[in-house]
Amino acid sequence: MKKYVIGIDVGGTKILYGVFDNRMNLLRVIQRATDQELTPDQMMRQMTSNVQELLRGADIRPEEVRGIGAAFPSHIDFNRGFVLETCDIPQLNNVPVRDMLENRLNIPVW
Repeated sequence: MKKYVIGIDVGGTKILYGVFDNRMNLLRVIQRATDQELTPDQMMRQMTSNVQELLRGADIRPEEVRGIGAAFPSHIDFNRGFVLETCDIPQLNNVPVRDMLENRLNIPVW
């Protein structure tokens, strides 16, 4: 049964990752600096690696995760999962971040 969810708060200087149980109790959190020099693909690879680290540290398998909620400091096209425009992380402008993360993690992203 899928009983965990992940929250990602992406900011211009740091990214917070948290994993929660089905009662929304925070089980584990990690924080990483936002590397402004990365390309969108590199940033999504790094975020994927950080989510995997978060889950390993909480002893949770990816198959047990229902989904990921990701927040970006941006104008978002929710239907397509695109960051439309952001001044904090401009390399993500017009990037399909939802699909990029879903394809790497095989977990639904909102």
